Amino acid sequence: MIISLLIFILTNPLKNKGFSDLLLPKETKGLVAMIQQKYIHLMALAILAILIALPYSNTLHSPFTFDDEPNITKNTFIQLPDLSFSSFQQTALKSPSKRRWLPNISFALNYYYSGTDVYSYHVVNILLHLLTAFFLYGLLFSTLRLPWSGLEKQRAMEISFLATLLWGANPVNTNAVTYIVQRMTIMAALFYIAALFCYVRGRTGKGSTTQKSLWFAGCLIMGLSAFASKENAFVLPFTIVGYEIYFLRSDLGRHKKIITIAAVGSLIFFALTAWIILGNNIWQGLLAGYGSRDFTLGQRLLTEGRIIFHYLSLLILPLPGRLNFTYDYPLSTGLFSPPQTFFALTGLVALVVAALYLFRKDRLWSFAIFWFLLNLAMESSIIPLELIFEHRLYLPSMFFMVAVLVSLSRITATRTHYFRGTAALLTMLLLFFTWQRNQVWANEITLWEDVARKSPRLARAYVNLGLAYGTAGNNQKEIEYSRKAIALKPDSKEAGEALLNLGVAYQELGRYRESVQAFQQILTLSSRTNLHEAHSNLAFNYIRMNQLDKAIEEARWATKINPAFPDGYLNLGVALGLLGQHRQSEEALRQGISFAPRDARLYMWLAVALEPQRRYQEAVTALNQARALLTPADSNWAKINSFTREIKAKISRTQPKGS
Repeated sequence: MIISLLIFILTNPLKNKGFSDLLLPKETKGLVAMIQQKYIHLMALAILAILIALPYSNTLHSPFTFDDEPNITKNTFIQLPDLSFSSFQQTALKSPSKRRWLPNISFALNYYYSGTDVYSYHVVNILLHLLTAFFLYGLLFSTLRLPWSGLEKQRAMEISFLATLLWGANPVNTNAVTYIVQRMTIMAALFYIAALFCYVRGRTGKGSTTQKSLWFAGCLIMGLSAFASKENAFVLPFTIVGYEIYFLRSDLGRHKKIITIAAVGSLIFFALTAWIILGNNIWQGLLAGYGSRDFTLGQRLLTEGRIIFHYLSLLILPLPGRLNFTYDYPLSTGLFSPPQTFFALTGLVALVVAALYLFRKDRLWSFAIFWFLLNLAMESSIIPLELIFEHRLYLPSMFFMVAVLVSLSRITATRTHYFRGTAALLTMLLLFFTWQRNQVWANEITLWEDVARKSPRLARAYVNLGLAYGTAGNNQKEIEYSRKAIALKPDSKEAGEALLNLGVAYQELGRYRESVQAFQQILTLSSRTNLHEAHSNLAFNYIRMNQLDKAIEEARWATKINPAFPDGYLNLGVALGLLGQHRQSEEALRQGISFAPRDARLYMWLAVALEPQRRYQEAVTALNQARALLTPADSNWAKINSFTREIKAKISRTQPKGS
């Protein structure tokens, strides 16, 4: 009822008697009408912000998981020592996702101001989601006010508002908004939709030449920002050409030359992009990516047809029980294996034919199909990415609901209360489903148990479920699920990750020989992953077993394989220090600090290396730097304070009396 009332107040011009008389007393109608005229769009954005943010209120403490680790928590390049240009440059270009400059910088700023406190990361993700919704509302309203639609201003605003709300509240988007690292997806979509909005305003606005030029400049800046956020934004030029054809130059005969030039320019841009990403031999570079996959290019193309229709089914029926963080999706190995492959590929052809047919009959539905398929093209075609992720629907789904609502509006043209009632019911359902789906993200155990339940043969599910239990202090469960993952996929990247978890679990239980066996087994896998972590953990074990020469050898291997891995330098510094080689220990620890300037452990052990050299003041400085990176609740806080007092006592004893 509240949502119905909000929709009514926002969209009813209060000109006609009837339903409005039942809702509002006469003395308030004039005030509401005035507010509607002056602040209507601001009201719409405010209501959108409240309703879309509401079901994400239970995610503010959801933990980092999966790809958050390499991109954020273990990414030393986002640990900014300062806010200088050179620091931002290193963050942007040297992080694991080195072409996604702007998200990398945003993570670095989060880390700089709040470390690994997830609260600030989630707040930023939700705010970016709201900004994306605001630009989508503006784009939809601008589109529905073009001559092709025939909609009045009030109706166009109402549909734009509802379509944006239903998109923003859709539980399918939780994998983009709640999953912190997928800020990359949100930022790409935000700048993408903002670029298109600026382009449309520049093309259709009634301002001066200068004003229009500013809109086009905004389009260029937003477009470049989208390209610097995620690679799927590289189809933006094709989208602009498509929008021009669909809504601005519908008479193809008159504008054939201009459209052809724009299309060719887009193709050249796309080819240049492929060359930058894949190198001189584009085809060879493409095929090389399949070397680390469990499927071939042909199998991927066959399977993606079925996945696209699965995506469509999620947009139609986004029940929380149907949503999954990561899938164990069965491969298509032939045109009829499974039989659904043939029907899915036939369905894709039918969608393309429908888009062409509807171009004259129902332009919005035709464009919605074009938008959906085009914006899935980068991630659901030949590029050797993972087969399926729900966050890939974030951008492609944007025009789906507006097409549905325009059709529903025409059907219920004489019964608007049916239209608004249906929209309100859908909104309430989607808001509830999103809140319910976000409950799964409460902690890593609930998240990965949900994945394991829905994908029981997926080794990755048990790798991460084991890790989640280990983080929670249940090492026996960690061992159990790690072994299950290894049994499902013995010689694989997942097996390497499971063995790493297994080794750490034994480590924490003090079973160092079994831990050594697990880490050594990683070195024998054909996947050749996690090698630096295996060597570093072997070094840690050998330190515990007082086999310091072996520890030094393993730590050096870790730093050689991954020169930016701080744990390798930490274990090397500790082992050298225990052998009495304090200068060499100091050197190793300072190298680690150069890569991880916000790692308190390195400063603590640096102080340990400096103290035997009688460099007491430097040791105190190092301990102060370590303390500045921790909170009193940290287990090392008391140790730092105690060691600081010891060193200060030594300083006072070495000072001449009376000084």
